[in-house]
Amino acid sequence: VIVSGRSVQIHCAGLLLKDVPANAELTIGTLSEAYRPPFGILKYVLCSNSTNRLLRLLIDTDGKVTYTLTADTAKGVGVNINETFVAKTK
Repeated sequence: VIVSGRSVQIHCAGLLLKDVPANAELTIGTLSEAYRPPFGILKYVLCSNSTNRLLRLLIDTDGKVTYTLTADTAKGVGVNINETFVAKTK
């Protein structure tokens, strides 16, 4: 997490350690209260340019950050998430 004023950037990258079935929600972590969005952020992005796999990213107002792959995904597949938003006012 990179913060500049109220601008928050989330960067998360790695390889899946196990096979993941479609629509299984995976938790990245929980943001500190100061870095949480004022409303839930739900975003679908193309996961790979070689497949039609989508990734659903959810950043909830309680700070929980999760993602869900919309297709079965094998161990070893890379996941790279980058999102920027404005944190709620204090």
